Amino acid sequence: MAGETILIIDDDSDIRELLSDRLEAMGHIPVTAVDGVNGFEAIRREAPDVVFLDIRMPQLDGFGVLKQLREERLDPVVVMITAHGSVERAVEAMRLGAFDFVEKPFDTGRIE
Repeated sequence: MAGETILIIDDDSDIRELLSDRLEAMGHIPVTAVDGVNGFEAIRREAPDVVFLDIRMPQLDGFGVLKQLREERLDPVVVMITAHGSVERAVEAMRLGAFDFVEKPFDTGRIE
């Protein structure tokens, strides 16, 4: 759906830029955050439709953000992204409310 606000929370600037550029080209409104703390603040401020959320980040990791979303009953669609994927991590992410789980490096065609 074009025109959605999509938040990218990742400590890797290359991933943020890649996703942001691709999403903007698709007609979405990308917003970025460098870590889980800033990302959670952006979720409250921007009320994004979708969140691309890295698992491994300093301060507050992706699982911590997912837990806070549940506690505060916020419900954007969350897609977890990680370079360190495993079945266990994917299951944990889904249990905490993630919609999908994508491993880095990923094909940008998969985000469409």
